[in-house]
Amino acid sequence: MPCGQLPVLEVEGHNRLIGQSYAILRYLAYKLDKLERFEKLLKKNNNGDGWFVGDTITIADIGFYHGTTWPEVFGVQVHWDKYPKLKSHRERFESIPQIKKWMEIRPNTAW
Repeated sequence: MPCGQLPVLEVEGHNRLIGQSYAILRYLAYKLDKLERFEKLLKKNNNGDGWFVGDTITIADIGFYHGTTWPEVFGVQVHWDKYPKLKSHRERFESIPQIKKWMEIRPNTAW
């Protein structure tokens, strides 16, 4: 049992158990293809060529990025080419010097 906690979602064909409510919700959101809603939301601000709110990065951008890193941990492939504004958003986020540096030196862990 992951993290020794409930609830747990067993994913057929992946030999994985997903633990913790928030992780389960993120996984299900991707399986149900909710990225289209995020793409539309991003387009409402500066036609999707910036951040989710205003002209600078906010907790909404950090939360979105963090939430979109989890599917790959569970073996779910995200087809970013279907969502060009979100793909650009991720690239913009990853290119922030402080974030880019952290991603280069952070410990490599599955969680």
